[in-house]
Amino acid sequence: MAEATAVIQTAGLDHIVLHVNDMETSKRFYVGLLGMAVYRERDGHCFLRTGTNQLALFEAREGKKATGYTEFDHIAIKVASGTEDEIKALLTEAGVGLLPRGEGLGWPPTPDVGIYVQDPDGHRIQLLPPDAWDS
Repeated sequence: MAEATAVIQTAGLDHIVLHVNDMETSKRFYVGLLGMAVYRERDGHCFLRTGTNQLALFEAREGKKATGYTEFDHIAIKVASGTEDEIKALLTEAGVGLLPRGEGLGWPPTPDVGIYVQDPDGHRIQLLPPDAWDS
């Protein structure tokens, strides 16, 4: 790895912000289904924690619609336990559709790892089982 020469050295990401159309629907997805914890909410903003990472949900500005694939590619979330098949079964039981890998981006399905789903606003989420990178 090359020696760092930047003026400012970063220590990691603090949070990622997603614009959402319906805060309660999005909270049900991220808190109720994926088990993240709300730690701060105010003025159309909801900050969630998962492990040492943070995800912020901001209500879309008036007259704007939040949509997936326009702001970024995807978020990869580590899942604490379960096999890929067990996680897929839980998602299916919860009524969450599974995406083929590469869906929606104009590139063909890939041999990538993890399970892809969309949140209520169409943001693509990659769920990584504990053994995702073992193969």
